[in-house]
Amino acid sequence: MRFKFFSLILLFSVVSLSCWGFAQSPTPPAPFAFKQDDIVAIYGNGLADRMQHSPWDEAVLQIQLADLNVSFRNMSFSGDVDNKRPRNQGFMDDKAYLNHVNPTVIFTFFGYNESFDGPNGASAFSERLGKLVEQYRVWRKEAGTDARFVLFSPIAFENTGDPNLPDGVEQNKNLAAYTAATKQAAEKAGVTFVDLYTPTLEL
Repeated sequence: MRFKFFSLILLFSVVSLSCWGFAQSPTPPAPFAFKQDDIVAIYGNGLADRMQHSPWDEAVLQIQLADLNVSFRNMSFSGDVDNKRPRNQGFMDDKAYLNHVNPTVIFTFFGYNESFDGPNGASAFSERLGKLVEQYRVWRKEAGTDARFVLFSPIAFENTGDPNLPDGVEQNKNLAAYTAATKQAAEKAGVTFVDLYTPTLEL
């Protein structure tokens, strides 16, 4: 879909400036900026998973960050949700995988799969996402790293005009609720939030 291209270019053209919009909270984090030798772990479901196969995001970033030696480790799977990782037997657990990758930065792209629980599930999602940040923060500190976090909202659902597909009206109501929930989680955790829903809805 064209959304995949335009949303990622929009996102990472902003990111490449190393000056992001961040959640307003009593103690807001400093604007996000990449640092020398950063390792970025990417978690999420469909959107993040597709970044592995159409890596426009990393291409745009690496052009801008060539002197910083930043690397990316995409740990996303389309079937994942914030609190479940369906895996084959023998796959590393979340903590072991995180420590194996050893990131200094963690991006999360959750909210789309979770949005099928409807608006009534948004509050619980926000709570779980906040707990995920805190758990990962603890694990990284145990490993000697003070990780920085960026929570991304889901993108909007595109109405393609195909009569065999939904028009996205109900889906976007749900996604708006999960965008707000992601922002709330970022505020509580004191980490950076990026709204992908609003600009992609406009597109």
